[in-house]
Amino acid sequence: MLALRELSVASGGYRILGGVSIDLYEGEILLVTGRSGSGKTTLLRAVAGIAKELLGLEVEGRVQVCGEKALKPENVAKYVFYVPQEPWFSISCPYPVYELLSYTSRTLEEVAKALRELGIENKLWDSSTNLSGGEAQRIALAEAMLSEKKLVLVDEVTSYLDAESRRKAVSIVKKLADQGIAVVIVDHDVA
Repeated sequence: MLALRELSVASGGYRILGGVSIDLYEGEILLVTGRSGSGKTTLLRAVAGIAKELLGLEVEGRVQVCGEKALKPENVAKYVFYVPQEPWFSISCPYPVYELLSYTSRTLEEVAKALRELGIENKLWDSSTNLSGGEAQRIALAEAMLSEKKLVLVDEVTSYLDAESRRKAVSIVKKLADQGIAVVIVDHDVA
């Protein structure tokens, strides 16, 4: 699903990541941990194809997703779902129901079931502007679950969640892997 060879990322000559090589196969989960500023989010952004195109970072090395060269977002988008660390960037529609129906090929019943698994089925018709950070993160995780992508990148998805919601999020990640989806998780909380 994912092959990185000697991936290096820099900004203005400052090296953020150097020489990263990873192979991730169908149904595998990779947990990336490290201190703040160590390049964890940059790694996900490089895999997602936005480090260079959107952020102007210097990216070298080889990134392949499902066998295709993946240094540009348009090459990555058909295979990868990215759950960003910042929950306010994960919802673009005014209501979660529109977000989940617009960006997935699922039915309303499937969407409601996914939100039920994450404990937020009551948020389906709420205004997106009224969602807490944790609720927005769970909406993004539900979207990842419903997206039918082959690789899911998850950045600090538990940072705004209470203990019960963390347990549910971990359960969803395991479910994704059981379905053959490869998952890369960046998180400080490894418990």
